[in-house]
Amino acid sequence: MNLENIIVNIRKLNLDEISDLSKKLLELDLDNVYIHLKDQSYTFFYFSMCMAKLNKDYRDILIDLNKIKFEIRKKEEESTQKKLTEKYLEAFVEAHPDVILQQKRVNDYDCQLEIFKGLVRALEQRRDMLVQMSSNKRAEIKLQ
Repeated sequence: MNLENIIVNIRKLNLDEISDLSKKLLELDLDNVYIHLKDQSYTFFYFSMCMAKLNKDYRDILIDLNKIKFEIRKKEEESTQKKLTEKYLEAFVEAHPDVILQQKRVNDYDCQLEIFKGLVRALEQRRDMLVQMSSNKRAEIKLQ
């Protein structure tokens, strides 16, 4: 399965499913700290990669939004002989159904991106906890 399909599938998850996924990713078994440490790098890289791809997609749809706005504005300016004010043109463009639809897509991507950022930050905290737990475990072994 390629990265694009994985991200599409993750983006389809609702908040409860995302919460369940994050709980599974972030849970720790104190008896298996070393196994968690081994898997942590891959998990962190994987979700960082997904976040980077989602961030790229987000920037691309912002470009599309600007293009739509430009085309609508240009069309409106060319449709009349009257001088249109900047305020009118801005209001006209922002109220256009195509702009509203694209802005909703931008908002959806922004929300998903923030969720991924939160997950990646949580994975960073998990890594720090694992390192500390590993250090504590080594110290315990030395004391025995």
